Amino acid sequence: MESEPDALFASLANVADLEDFLHELHERLGDRELKHGDDLTARASDLGVRVPEFLAGEPLVYELHDHKEHGIEGRALVLVRPSGITDPVAELKIFCGRWKRYTICLECGWIWCKIVIYGRF
Repeated sequence: MESEPDALFASLANVADLEDFLHELHERLGDRELKHGDDLTARASDLGVRVPEFLAGEPLVYELHDHKEHGIEGRALVLVRPSGITDPVAELKIFCGRWKRYTICLECGWIWCKIVIYGRF
């Protein structure tokens, strides 16, 4: 059994890997169209994006997600970093995936990108 500090370290390492994965996938996807139900982990592999080990075994499935109607059952974890988008009139780009019992959304605008993980922790 992992000690609490080791478990926390592993959790934070997984979150950092997830953040890197989603940002790299976002960059490589470009303007490609996604369809509800697309396997984002398979798409990432096709694009040469390294899929974090903890995602192995169950796909991260693209889903259309209505943020206005999404009731947060439990909590949401939000990760924010400056955006690499240099065009100030660029549209907000959003894509969401479902992995196990979590909905994970990446939203990138001109100034910031944020990842929101919805679910019970």
